[in-house]
Amino acid sequence: MSKGIARVVHACSWLLVALVLAGSPLAARGPDPIERLSVPGPLHLDGQQYHFAWSSHPTPDFYKQEYLPAGQTLERYRQMLVLDLLTIEATPAQLATAKIGELGARKQTDPLVNHDLVLKQDGSAALLDFVLSARDAQGNLVVEWNAYRYQAMPEGVLLFGISRRAYGDEDARRFLGEELKQNRSRWIDEIAGLAMPAVALQPRARP
Repeated sequence: MSKGIARVVHACSWLLVALVLAGSPLAARGPDPIERLSVPGPLHLDGQQYHFAWSSHPTPDFYKQEYLPAGQTLERYRQMLVLDLLTIEATPAQLATAKIGELGARKQTDPLVNHDLVLKQDGSAALLDFVLSARDAQGNLVVEWNAYRYQAMPEGVLLFGISRRAYGDEDARRFLGEELKQNRSRWIDEIAGLAMPAVALQPRARP
């Protein structure tokens, strides 16, 4: 295995851990977010404003920021935008495939897991959407749909994503059977056609 490929595999391994922890319906966030990508917001999608709410920099090559509509919280949001930057030599397809591998492992204990992947012909982008679920501390069902657009950038690969949640059995059934079924294609098209944010690492954010 070449050093370049080994580095991508290693990066994908910790990236999966970071995405699982940050994207899990049960994950908690710390206070005092630091804006590192020069994208303070607000961001706009589907007629809604999203404000910078949380960030992390778990490894030298990985930056994550999350954005919420006014009035929503990280612990119980309905919609959230995600902006991740991975500053290594990797392709959108490699990162999307790594995420699919994690979803496949999760499906052994989460029967709601499902996904679909679209790759741009020139390899510059990949769009992965998927469903997962978990139980909160009280045992209530939390269902989450995510659409991740991986885009090749000079800095590495930029991920722009939307996460939508439903809480409780009744709301989850309504979300999966009605809201997601009726709007999934439109939501995906909007992510696919969006102008990606112009990211620039803040001097203090560079390794």
